[in-house]
Amino acid sequence: MAEKLTIFRPSVVQVNPQTRPGNNYGENSDGVLVDQNTDRPARQIGRKCRKNVPKRISGKEPKPFWVDKAGRRWNSPGEIALNNIRCHQKTIKPVFRKRPFERVVREITQEYSDCKWQNVALLALQEATEAVFVNPFHATNLAARHAKRATIMPEDMELVLKFLPPAHPFKKQ
Repeated sequence: MAEKLTIFRPSVVQVNPQTRPGNNYGENSDGVLVDQNTDRPARQIGRKCRKNVPKRISGKEPKPFWVDKAGRRWNSPGEIALNNIRCHQKTIKPVFRKRPFERVVREITQEYSDCKWQNVALLALQEATEAVFVNPFHATNLAARHAKRATIMPEDMELVLKFLPPAHPFKKQ
């Protein structure tokens, strides 16, 4: 008959880092850490209490720092622009509005022939037009990033325009 093996697991004891053998701290009968050499209380462990508590005036809560005296919320510089950018990045709607773009296309095509447009064809034309207009700005942003800047500058746009094909609408004739 085989002997039954028992596995010995040492018990895990959590040690307070301030009461380790190398430190001279111990707990007194009240459970307060005390320096064993001087019998003075050691530094406090736990939550620090706030020293300067805001005073309530006539029972009102103190206003947050972004609200002025009249109760209006103010924005730090550039905050509104960043919110607008985030808003436009979240949306998938086209850059050009649908109906004005459709009117321009119909007006231009009526000069040459009496064409009828399907909605799908107008949407495809609008997507292509937006790509033609947005891609140079995207490349301009890449040029600014390559120069380790966050702001696009005229020289970035000039660099991008040098690499555009001659028939591009942004290209100066």
